[in-house]
Amino acid sequence: MIRPLFTLLIPSWLFLLGASWTADGLRDGWLSGTLADPWGLAIALLCFLGGAFWLYHVRQAFLPLATFREGDRPAPHAALVLLVSPPKPEQPPIDLSGNLNQDIAALDASRWNWQQLLRAIQPHVATARHVVLIGSSGKEGSYHHLETCQTLLARYLPTATFTQAPAVDFQKLEATRETIEQIFADLRQQGVPERQILIDVTGGTKTASIAAALATLRHHRVEFQYVEGGSAPLIYNVVSQAPATLDS
Repeated sequence: MIRPLFTLLIPSWLFLLGASWTADGLRDGWLSGTLADPWGLAIALLCFLGGAFWLYHVRQAFLPLATFREGDRPAPHAALVLLVSPPKPEQPPIDLSGNLNQDIAALDASRWNWQQLLRAIQPHVATARHVVLIGSSGKEGSYHHLETCQTLLARYLPTATFTQAPAVDFQKLEATRETIEQIFADLRQQGVPERQILIDVTGGTKTASIAAALATLRHHRVEFQYVEGGSAPLIYNVVSQAPATLDS
């Protein structure tokens, strides 16, 4: 956080310099009409007001900020990041038609866990252009199933570009969070605005879901969603920013 503090020092210095300089000008005769250096006072006022304005606009980097928003109707997004669990059972219990709404309804009687992936993409079918799949590492991990998952979802998202993120241990919170933040950065480099990025935290482990939610904290416009049972996805946006410190 050295850089944010340096950003704070410059406007603070301008503000204090301008305040001191302005006070000297007032003391030396501004109000009495005997001011000898009007340009000096003008520069002092500019430093004072400019520093105050600058400090106002950088305040969020140094003041705690927390906002929370939730809803039950996620807006359509262009980029989806999905945590993927191993399919149980491995094959869908019915023949899928390729019609998303019909297939979700037909799967209601089953306990196939990938039905939740279909519910997760449902609000975004018309807008999704990027889909990033995250699988867990290890012999029993879901990374080995990502190709099957991609084939499944591509039936309903034919215009989307799919990417498979490197395998990550879903039990390691920090590693999972870093993987997700890198995905956010990659999507931004591809020209996707943050407000168009959404991560679904339904799949994976509880630790992975927590890591995904934490990854959105510093990205004010990135939302996450969760599919509960047979309901539509719930959407959340949590923003938290701690004060800057020299040792963080």
